[in-house]
Amino acid sequence: MASTVTARAPAWVDGIGVSGAEMRAAIEGARWFNAGISRGLGVTQIPTPAMQIRVAAGLCQVSDGQNGYLPLELAAQTDLDIAASSPTLPRIDSLIAEFVDNGASSIYRFRVITGTPAGSPSAPSLPPADQPTGKTLRLYNIAVAAN
Repeated sequence: MASTVTARAPAWVDGIGVSGAEMRAAIEGARWFNAGISRGLGVTQIPTPAMQIRVAAGLCQVSDGQNGYLPLELAAQTDLDIAASSPTLPRIDSLIAEFVDNGASSIYRFRVITGTPAGSPSAPSLPPADQPTGKTLRLYNIAVAAN
């Protein structure tokens, strides 16, 4: 069993070209220490129309999956739609913060993932099927009643 391990300075310190993902992990990972909500991002149901939520402005950190964290900020209060309910079964939707590293066209967003209606519903799996490499943070689960 080893009692020491060789380490290195981040590549960008040595002037070596690095990918945007490695640069973000090195810089942002040093500033944030855990995943979660830092401030704001409270959620309330909008009574009319009934299938929307209001998300307050705020900041959270999403794990990059490699011991680093990426900040995502919602700069202004935002209303998000909830998909139509099932006529017979309840479901659980999730509000998530999501980062997808596509290089120059990376995606930073907050969105609602629609769950599956069931007699005993459970929250949808993450990451969502449409972004299997996305880094996500489940902020809230949203109970959607039948009908």
